Amino acid sequence: MRGKSWQATIREQRRKSSRVLEDSPGLKNKLANIIESAYGDVLQIAIRETHLDGSVFPPACPWGLEQTLDDKFWPDHGQTGQTPSDTQA
Repeated sequence: MRGKSWQATIREQRRKSSRVLEDSPGLKNKLANIIESAYGDVLQIAIRETHLDGSVFPPACPWGLEQTLDDKFWPDHGQTGQTPSDTQA
């Protein structure tokens, strides 16, 4: 079971990303490449922190730029707009 810290981390990084894009809108054109490049690093962190085998994770980032920046998008819940805490009993 996941704790709420990963949700807080994602929310904070989305806020920071939005502020950076407001200050430097030209970066948005490069962001897809940045995400693709960073995914390998993130994948290694996820493997280390979850103790899961790397094969359970997609080899490339499965989410598009709009999804990664969308406050309502949560991978476990697809396009429902629900945060993970909304659906936990």
